[in-house]
Amino acid sequence: MAQLDVTERTNGIMCFQPLPETIDDLAGVVVAGNTMRASASMRVPAQRCALHRDRAAESEETPQAAEVHASRWPGGPMPCHDRRMSDDQRTTPSKVADDRVSLTSFLDYQRATLAMKCERLTAEQLKERAVPTSGLSLLGLVRHAAEVERSWFRTVLSGEQGAALWPAVDGVFGEFHVDDADVDEAFTLWREACEGSRAVTDAFKSLDDTVQFRGEVISLRYVLTHMIEEYARHNGHADLLRESVDGAVGE
Repeated sequence: MAQLDVTERTNGIMCFQPLPETIDDLAGVVVAGNTMRASASMRVPAQRCALHRDRAAESEETPQAAEVHASRWPGGPMPCHDRRMSDDQRTTPSKVADDRVSLTSFLDYQRATLAMKCERLTAEQLKERAVPTSGLSLLGLVRHAAEVERSWFRTVLSGEQGAALWPAVDGVFGEFHVDDADVDEAFTLWREACEGSRAVTDAFKSLDDTVQFRGEVISLRYVLTHMIEEYARHNGHADLLRESVDGAVGE
């Protein structure tokens, strides 16, 4: 079994001497008594390992955050990584809360995740369609989140009527057309929509209280669950977009 010497440990990242050519070279390597496993399909140039010191310094990663990031690697500390997001202000949901607190706190966690993915970016970066095969942008996701919040909580649960914030263009949701979008307006409308959604939620006594909407019976429980799914799906898009824009990664 191959043996690589650990020459340095900085911010929870292990440095090897000599540097492996690809991640394949780390498969089966014994480090501090632990076997590290790597997929043969994950080919990462050795330069990424050599450059990690600068990226770690740029991200100002805390030892606690580094420990969490290292745990994502199946066999132990990650041998290399991209620049980590270091300003996680989210509140982790309780592991023992009741259904209502669990659903509302997980929804707030997902909302905060989207906000975190957009932090410290310019207007141009927020509008960037960073994935060549997709028309999505981070700003488009924020505007879409505002529309979805208003649709489910104000229209469905509260029965209010209102036009879309950004009408469809050529059959495509208008919120995704961001070239001339006002960034501050988008974030303000999203925050207001989230506050409105919380107020609507608080007005329901039970998760199982229902409303009638277009011939269907819909409960608050369903809406909260669906909104968590909605954000989680688009936060996966946000992960890829943010990494493509400036290399920053993080859950």
